[in-house]
Amino acid sequence: MIEQRLQARNAAEAKTLTLVATTSDGELMATASIIHYELHDIAEREFWLGEVITAAAHRGKGLASNLVTRLITEARQREITALWLYTPAQQALYRRFGWQDVEQRVIADEDVTVMKLVL
Repeated sequence: MIEQRLQARNAAEAKTLTLVATTSDGELMATASIIHYELHDIAEREFWLGEVITAAAHRGKGLASNLVTRLITEARQREITALWLYTPAQQALYRRFGWQDVEQRVIADEDVTVMKLVL
């Protein structure tokens, strides 16, 4: 299911970039993406960090953090001026990367914090 979603998100016209960490035999360990307009309600919020997922067997190894750091570097190289994200429970993790809380809202029936990282 996640592989299909990532394939759809990364179609040529989507302006999405996904990094994937796999084992040497191709097992998916972690993913992270820059998504063009994850939420469409505010035009200025163009590029979003999302799909930050680590398979249960590989959690606690820093894989997602490494992918997020690499995506932030890539965003800067592409002259993206800000990244957005929303998270229900990982605010402290993202604050360590320099993200700032912007608002609380409900997305897909879940209370989340929308955060911004100025690049």
